Amino acid sequence: MAEILEYLNRQGTADDIRVLVDQTNVLLFDTEAIPILDRVIAPKFYERRGLLLNRIKTHRPTVGTLVAKDAEIPPSRPRMTLTEDMLKDSRIGKKYQWGSETLALVRELNMMTGANAAAFKAVVIKHFFGEIAQLIPAIQDKARLLSTQIALTGGCVFSDPISKVQFSVQYPTVASHMPAALTGVNRWNQPTTCAPLGNLNAHAEIVYYDPNGGNDNLGQFPDYVFMSRLNLRRIADSNEGKTAFLSSFGGTAIGVQDLLGVYVKDEAIKAIIGERVNPVRPATVVVIDSMVSEEKEVNGISIIDDRPLMSVNGSTDYYFFAWDGYIERAFVPCEEDGKSAIFIVSGEKTNDIPFQTWSTAVANYMPIVLDPRKICARKVV
Repeated sequence: MAEILEYLNRQGTADDIRVLVDQTNVLLFDTEAIPILDRVIAPKFYERRGLLLNRIKTHRPTVGTLVAKDAEIPPSRPRMTLTEDMLKDSRIGKKYQWGSETLALVRELNMMTGANAAAFKAVVIKHFFGEIAQLIPAIQDKARLLSTQIALTGGCVFSDPISKVQFSVQYPTVASHMPAALTGVNRWNQPTTCAPLGNLNAHAEIVYYDPNGGNDNLGQFPDYVFMSRLNLRRIADSNEGKTAFLSSFGGTAIGVQDLLGVYVKDEAIKAIIGERVNPVRPATVVVIDSMVSEEKEVNGISIIDDRPLMSVNGSTDYYFFAWDGYIERAFVPCEEDGKSAIFIVSGEKTNDIPFQTWSTAVANYMPIVLDPRKICARKVV
């Protein structure tokens, strides 16, 4: 396998890979065609680590509390303190181990001469780049997953897959902006008794203005509400949702029997929800059921764990409010080269048989919420 590492580290190949790394900013931060989720949880690259540190110090004091491994979360809401050491720990990595088929390609390339060698080299480079390039979206997806956890709960915990260092981020949320989970007949899976539109409206109104809120009053209605399609249909199929639909064009329902045959389409209920969440400028309702696959190690065995992107402990029964760019997926230059948002390095492990050759992508990432009052979510079942 040493031949693979030798090939990856050759001057020409290393230069080609460096070009790929230099393009990671384009892949990460081109915002022309990214989905709405990436507008509200926006990626941002800070060319100097000090810029992010300074940004935290000069904005709203209650930005968050970052907690290193084995440290306690302060009970108060102090000014945010983000240090260089914390940034060093907040790394996301993804490793790809090269197999015997790649070794065969490299050996064949080394034996080739003449015109055929140049053409075959292009094929080999495409193979390497295809595998290495897959490491980059894996980093982005992990950052998106962690940021979504903050939108749903106000915090997240992650471990560096290389160093195994654990890092926690917990933001000081406003209690009334993160109301308790619905229970009993109020749960959205109880169609005849629940009041989901009333729940959403009351939540949005308290975010805008809470008579007892003091400095926690936001003075803004949400621009977006994110939920699964299951929860969207729960609203549409509830008696309250059907009644609101009939009322929207002058219809009425005298009793429960009048609602049995009513079917409310997705777009119709979205319009109703949007007006209840933001009466000034209707909020955009975003249905999100994306899945993520994480590789985990259980008892020394690597397994693939598939779960919904928008879930907490396996439950998708949540919604959250959002605004453009209210959460930043902040990247700073990696220590390894001081300039790339994502750095790629190759190496080998020679104390195992057979030798293992690998390529790893690593990024220094930090989920930033400059105004934690905007963290607003609720469990509905």
